[in-house]
Amino acid sequence: MFLLYYVLPFIFLQKSIFGTLIITFGTPYDVNWCYQYDNEDWNSCLDLCEENDDCIMTYMSSEICYSCEIGQVYSVITNDTNKFAFKSENLDFCYAKILDKYNASNYTIEFDGTYWVFNYFDGVTKQCDDGWVLSNRNDGIQWCISMVEGDFQGDTKGEDICEDYDAILSGINNAFEQQYLLRHGWEIASKLGKCITTLIDGYMNDRCFCSVKTDVCKLPESYVEYDNYSINPIIYDWYKNNPDINEDSERCLGVYSQKGNSTVDGKVNTLPCDTEPFHVAYCGKLAT
Repeated sequence: MFLLYYVLPFIFLQKSIFGTLIITFGTPYDVNWCYQYDNEDWNSCLDLCEENDDCIMTYMSSEICYSCEIGQVYSVITNDTNKFAFKSENLDFCYAKILDKYNASNYTIEFDGTYWVFNYFDGVTKQCDDGWVLSNRNDGIQWCISMVEGDFQGDTKGEDICEDYDAILSGINNAFEQQYLLRHGWEIASKLGKCITTLIDGYMNDRCFCSVKTDVCKLPESYVEYDNYSINPIIYDWYKNNPDINEDSERCLGVYSQKGNSTVDGKVNTLPCDTEPFHVAYCGKLAT
């Protein structure tokens, strides 16, 4: 990829076939909901954002590259140490001055002397209820997710917990949702002082619920998802030897949360629906 850098006071422009990345200095107020990539360098971080049409801003901290999309970042405080980059469509020539306002197709970025503020156009982002988090799913669906606490047994009970919030039991669609389950799961596990299990959408299909098992029953496709907005079994980080249906009772799916325990943390496991103690239901609904 052929790139050009233009040096301006505090601002650098990186040109590519994807438009202009404006590189300047600052630290995003919150990147918890952006996509994370470990062990990347700054140039790789820029390349990731350039090559992803949905990326609007990128930032790097402690060898973690953050790639943010519409609705995942709102403000960046300026400083002299950390670099971040955002996309703009109104700088397409070699020389440019520092502007107060930059334009893009679905948003503007304004600088007030202290903060860079992302303002999204009406209708670009939808809203979630308080306590729910917006996920921009791979198929263009804007989906609100929440981990709802409540000790219970059985997938029916988990579905009932979600229905109380006009939601359904949710599957996992993308890396952002994986990170949400991981981080928020740590918070709940720390509060409860134990490893927790979160019930997610997924149920063993009937052809595998029998005494004769076939090889296909060890594949992710052996499980049916009722969350029609999340079908993406490849994204699941399975527990060792899973999906495993050696026991007919293991018809449900759960995600473990225990920070520091790499064997189980964030892993999806097949579990008995009626005897496994679940601590959280992973719920989802369409953003409005």
